[in-house]
Amino acid sequence: SKRGCQLSIVAHGQGKSLFEKLSANGVVADWREPNVIRIAPVPLYNSFEDAFDFGKIIEAAINEWIKRKYDDGPCSGSSVNSCCWISLMENHG
Repeated sequence: SKRGCQLSIVAHGQGKSLFEKLSANGVVADWREPNVIRIAPVPLYNSFEDAFDFGKIIEAAINEWIKRKYDDGPCSGSSVNSCCWISLMENHG
């Protein structure tokens, strides 16, 4: 049987800038208005290392966004942690 693979990331707030950051780091993705980043981690074309690298790239991009957004807030100076995720969920439900 034929199978595909697609991951849609709903990116509230700064989604377009996150998409551009991923693209600038070599991630092949697709932007769909109003706030969706689509990637296709198909095993035929992507290795475990590709998937791992993507995880590190998106983690760094999200941490950078959090640092900019919450630099003076309760998550100041931290990386992604429960404090930041709670703040993000409160703001973007």
